[in-house]
Amino acid sequence: MEEITNEFNDFQKKMSEFHLPRTRELPNVELYMDQVLSVLTGVLSPLEIESQETITSSMINNYVKQGLITPPRNKKYDKTQVCFLIVICVLKKVYAIGEIKTLLCTSSRGKTHEELRTAYHSFCECIENALHCKPMNPIDWGHELDIPFGIPLALSVGMKIYEQKIISLKKTLLVEEQKEESGKSPEKKKEK
Repeated sequence: MEEITNEFNDFQKKMSEFHLPRTRELPNVELYMDQVLSVLTGVLSPLEIESQETITSSMINNYVKQGLITPPRNKKYDKTQVCFLIVICVLKKVYAIGEIKTLLCTSSRGKTHEELRTAYHSFCECIENALHCKPMNPIDWGHELDIPFGIPLALSVGMKIYEQKIISLKKTLLVEEQKEESGKSPEKKKEK
């Protein structure tokens, strides 16, 4: 149990230091798919609870086909597309792709580049606050309908990431307990 507790404490420390890049921290050049994958993997790897959570080029191509992000220009992705991919990958922790499409397409329609950048930075801050377990300001529910990525959305993802880690650790405990049980002789099992 102490090992599991230590693992969770390490995870919590890692989450307390988690940072999503703001647009100024992303490369200033358009990126090819392999470069986009490298950026996303670097950014999102601390959030992986299970190894199958890796982002692939097929996934990105599907997001383009489904209209979650605009198609690359000359096979290159700009900062806005990378930001949308980061948001999609983070939201996938909690929401189905159809829900994400509804959230992104309806709330980002008609927004200027600056409004999207501001919304992305706010989303990053909210995710970080949720993962850092910092208290949030009261939520302006009327404002939530007008912005692309809101506070409740970020909080739900942050809490889901913690819950996924707890579930993963509990699975480990169960496996260890089952191993211990199967290793006991029949007499010892009856004594319980």
